[in-house]
Amino acid sequence: MAKAVKKIHKSLHEMLSIFIGPEMLQRVLSNDASLNDHRTHWLVRKSAATAMLQGLYQFNFSKDPSEYLVTTLKIGGPPYPSILDKSEPPHRDHFIDHSASLTDMPYISSLECASRLARPIRWTLVAREIADKQATSNNHKPSSSLWRRLG
Repeated sequence: MAKAVKKIHKSLHEMLSIFIGPEMLQRVLSNDASLNDHRTHWLVRKSAATAMLQGLYQFNFSKDPSEYLVTTLKIGGPPYPSILDKSEPPHRDHFIDHSASLTDMPYISSLECASRLARPIRWTLVAREIADKQATSNNHKPSSSLWRRLG
């Protein structure tokens, strides 16, 4: 059974590599051993985390990993989380180095991965919304046998 689990993990890693590229995959996997490390945890508002999971925020990093550009992806329709109303237009920012106080810089590889998947996440949510609306509208249409009886 352990062999089957390893095969699943390997195939998932290969699939993830297609989306994020082999270089980023290696960076993500290299952080695997330290998943409980404090550098993999982020303190953000719950609404910001929700917006990130919905693909509404995208981070683009410069060559200096502490600098980034944040953009919002308003693909699909409202309602958007209220935090987007409070967000500034695309803006540059940076992580602050607190290494003097023995606080390491956070790992950004997971954030980079989520950012690369932001657009596909948005389009997937749009596709689900369209499918749900189509299913709902099909359920409310009268059946053809009803039309025959009325005609």
